[in-house]
Amino acid sequence: MIYDAAGRPWEPPKTPHPMEAQPTNYVEVVRSFSYKLSESECHLIPKFASRDFFCSQKAQCRAAEAEAVSDAVYQFCKRQVMKAVREYIQELEAQAKTDRDYVNERKAELDRTRLASVKGGR
Repeated sequence: MIYDAAGRPWEPPKTPHPMEAQPTNYVEVVRSFSYKLSESECHLIPKFASRDFFCSQKAQCRAAEAEAVSDAVYQFCKRQVMKAVREYIQELEAQAKTDRDYVNERKAELDRTRLASVKGGR
């Protein structure tokens, strides 16, 4: 048994259940947004492939504010998803540029090799 400074048996503080602690005029709003990016929308995605993006968020508010909060939470989710879509497309574009640069570099190297072999063969 644990005792407090006065020598009495110690008891943990009694806290109400989280749902009991909330006033009843509050509600929880949950909203989400999803987006499927397919090859028809982004030419860098392979045919018959897609990428899914999803965001879900919840908020507590007064019941009277639920509609406005619901819209704000939905807009937040939508902005987050569309931001992730833009970042993903930028990553794909950067990778495609790196790949193109590498291919062009290899082609130039092969052209130089062929030219050198033609000049050296005469």
